[in-house]
Amino acid sequence: MITYFRNLRKINSLILIVTLLSFSNIYAQENAKKALEKGIEYRKKGLYDEAIMALDKAIEIDANLLEAYLNRGAIYIKKGEADLAIADLNKAIEKDPTNSKAYFIRGLAYFKKGNVDLAILDFSKAIEINPNYAGAYSYRGAAYLELKNYAQALSDLNKAIEIDDKDIDAYSFRGDVFYRQDNYNRAIPDYAKVIEINPKDVTAHGFLGNCYLEVDKYDQAIASYTKVIEINPNSSLAYKNRGYVHSFMGNDSQAISDLNRAIEIDPRFAEAYGLRGSVYLEENNYDKAISDLTKALEIDVRFGPAAYQARSRAYFEIGNYDKAWEDIHSLEHLGQKADQEFINKLKDASGRKK
Repeated sequence: MITYFRNLRKINSLILIVTLLSFSNIYAQENAKKALEKGIEYRKKGLYDEAIMALDKAIEIDANLLEAYLNRGAIYIKKGEADLAIADLNKAIEKDPTNSKAYFIRGLAYFKKGNVDLAILDFSKAIEINPNYAGAYSYRGAAYLELKNYAQALSDLNKAIEIDDKDIDAYSFRGDVFYRQDNYNRAIPDYAKVIEINPKDVTAHGFLGNCYLEVDKYDQAIASYTKVIEINPNSSLAYKNRGYVHSFMGNDSQAISDLNRAIEIDPRFAEAYGLRGSVYLEENNYDKAISDLTKALEIDVRFGPAAYQARSRAYFEIGNYDKAWEDIHSLEHLGQKADQEFINKLKDASGRKK
C-alpha cells in the first residue's frame, strides 16, 4: 500500500511538471507572437531598428517562427544589408521550402546586390510555387530589364498587371522598359498609371517629364517637373530639368532662375553649371558663360566635349582666340571634332591655322 501511494505521488508530480512545461511553452509562444506583432508594427511605421530588436526577441524565444525571419529579412533589404537578409531567408526556406514569399524576398535581396541571375532563379521558384504571384512576375521582369532582355521583361510585367491591375511596380518597370527602348509614347501611360495609384511618386513624375520632353510636349514636361518640385522642393535634378526645358523654349530668365536654384541645392552639380553657361552664351553674357563652363569642367570632366565646344565660342566672342584654340585642342584630344564652320571663323579671326 505504501508503495502504491509513493508511485501515485510520483505520477502526480510528473503530471504537474508536464502541465507547468505546457503552460511555459504556451506563455513563450504568446510572448514570441507579441514580439513578432510589435516588429511588424514597427516595420510598417518605418522604424526599422526598433522592428529588428522586436523580431530578434521573437526569434530568441521561438527559433522556428517563420514570419519573424521573413519580416526581418525584408527590413534588412530596406536597410541595404542584403547579406543579412539572405541569411534570414535561407533559414526561412530551410524551415519551409514551399514558402513562395521566402523565395521572393530572397530574390529581392539578390536583386539589390546586383546578383540578377540568382534573383531570377528565386523569383521563378516563387512563381512555380504560386503561379499568381504578381510581385514575383514584376521583379523578375525588372531583373530581365537589367539584362536588357526586353521581350521577356515585357512578358513578365504584362502578366503581373493581368494578375493585379494595381501593381504599381509592374507599371513602373514596364514604363522603364519602354523608356529604355526610346518608346516614350508607350512609356507615358504607364508612368501616368503609377501616378494615378500614388500621386506622390516623384520618380514617375520625373520620368513622365522626360518622356514629354522627348516627344516635344514641353508644357507637359514643365508641369511634370513642377510636380516633382512640389513634392520634393530640394530636387536639384527637377530644377535642372525644368531649366533645360525653359532654355529650349527660349525662356532664358526662367531657365537661369531654375538653374540657380539647382546649383544652390547642389553646388557640385556640373550639368547645371554647364547648362547655365550655355544659356549665358545664348544671352551674349560671355564672362558668366566662361565662368560656369569652367566650373562644370572642374567638377566633372565628362562634360568636356560640350563644355569645351561652348567655352571656345565664348572665348571667340570676346576676342581671346588663343583660349578658344586651347579649347578646340582639348576637344580634339577627347576624340571630338569641332564645328568646321566655327573653325574656319576662328582661323580667319586669329590668323592661325591651328
